[in-house]
Amino acid sequence: PNAGPSRLALRGLDPSLRYRVSVWPDRDGTIERANALVRGGDDLMAVGLFLGPERHEAATWGDFRAWLFVLEAA
Repeated sequence: PNAGPSRLALRGLDPSLRYRVSVWPDRDGTIERANALVRGGDDLMAVGLFLGPERHEAATWGDFRAWLFVLEAA
């Protein structure tokens, strides 16, 4: 089977707070749309941030792809 999309589970957040997530740069909006909701700290620590598409699509990106995620308590 093919592996699903990559996710990054976070640590050290307050599970009772809600966080607004923004992403930079996100040229096509895919990463931002997947993470842009206001999400609970418990959700971000359990489910994590969506990091991108499946491997076959990510293979076209080349090396050294990076994003900056900004979390603001809402």
